[in-house]
Amino acid sequence: MKKPGDNRRGEIIDTMLAMAAEEGADRVTTRGLARRRGVTEPALYRHFPGGKAEMWRALAATVGERMQAGWRAALARRDRTAPERLRGLIRAQLHTIATIPALPAILFSRTLHRDNAALRAGLNEVAGRFHAHIEQILIDGQRTGELRSDLEPEDAAWLLISVVQGTAIRWSLAERSFDLEERGGGVLEVALTGLLPMPSPEAETRE
Repeated sequence: MKKPGDNRRGEIIDTMLAMAAEEGADRVTTRGLARRRGVTEPALYRHFPGGKAEMWRALAATVGERMQAGWRAALARRDRTAPERLRGLIRAQLHTIATIPALPAILFSRTLHRDNAALRAGLNEVAGRFHAHIEQILIDGQRTGELRSDLEPEDAAWLLISVVQGTAIRWSLAERSFDLEERGGGVLEVALTGLLPMPSPEAETRE
């Protein structure tokens, strides 16, 4: 059971995410956050004694937990093919981003990362886990013959991650004017065609 203090910390993190989505991650200040929450800055520090750095570190942890919850749900079924598992995982990530509109601004803010080493490290760790999940599915798919055997799994995993990142950036720049999951899913299908085995000459002749 969460303690009242934990709930308060979670509410502050949610407010930071809302402000980052509306105003930009670089514009989130403790003064503005306190005003938005209707409290004083010292009240914020009672929940985050480490100040703004601790707030961003907690935000990174919260975002990471939400992402990983989506991954776990997507990977729960082990009876699907490798391409199906890749679709599920990538779409889960797109869904998480769609539900946390501030994510693109937070993930790609050089100023924010430069000034918040803990945030940068936390997000980098989450990205590494996402890459590892994708890479393992690619390896499994190569072993079963569902995916091309001549691909380097590490590089192919980064290619699929770029589908998420690239679509999320366009979504953010377009002020979230299109369906992120639908558009990202379309780009994903194009990327997946390059990962599938090429039909053999014999099969093409029979067709």
